[in-house]
Amino acid sequence: MTLYNFVAGTHELERLNEAAEAAKLRVPVAAEYPLADAAGAHRRLEAGHLLGKIALMARDAVSLR
Repeated sequence: MTLYNFVAGTHELERLNEAAEAAKLRVPVAAEYPLADAAGAHRRLEAGHLLGKIALMARDAVSLR
């Protein structure tokens, strides 16, 4: 077994973001809910049969689709 101990900082997160962009990673989003409707998002999650992630949108966030 290999154990890792890592504390992320701004530099590490910037490198991770650059790597994700370079790899053109995309996360499929099944549904977006306003943060105020987190309960609705949980109901959708519990219903199952999702082809992607559920996103909770805070403030005036840009659509993920």
